[in-house]
Amino acid sequence: MQSQYHDEMICDLAQYYHIYNYRDYPMEYIAILCCGLPTDSRTIKEINKKDFTLQEILLANIADRLSLIWWSKTKDGQKNRNKPQMITEIMMPSEKPKAPHMVFDSADDFEAMRRKIIEEKVNG
Repeated sequence: MQSQYHDEMICDLAQYYHIYNYRDYPMEYIAILCCGLPTDSRTIKEINKKDFTLQEILLANIADRLSLIWWSKTKDGQKNRNKPQMITEIMMPSEKPKAPHMVFDSADDFEAMRRKIIEEKVNG
C-alpha cells in the first residue's frame, strides 16, 4: 500500500492521526492505522476505486428526488418536458448494458450458435 497509494496515505495520516513523517514509526503500526481509516478517506476511496462515499451518493439522491417533486408540480412536469438533470447520473454514469443471455433448447442449437459467433469473430 505504501508505494501504490503513497500520496493519499501521507495526506490521510496527517489529517486523521496527525502523523507528518510516517517513517518515524514502525511500518506495522502505520499499516494498522491505515486499516482504521474511514471509508471517506483518500486512501480507502482510491483502493476501492470509488469517487464518492455512500453519504455523498445518498445526499445527491435526496436532492434528485426533491427536484423531481418540485418539477412534477410545474407545467413542464405535468407535460413531461424539461426534466431536471439528475446529480446521481452525473456522479455515476450508467454502465453499458450487458449482452442479453442466450437460452438454447438443445446442445445442437448451442453448438450452431457457437460456430456462428466464432466465424464472425474470425472473419471480422
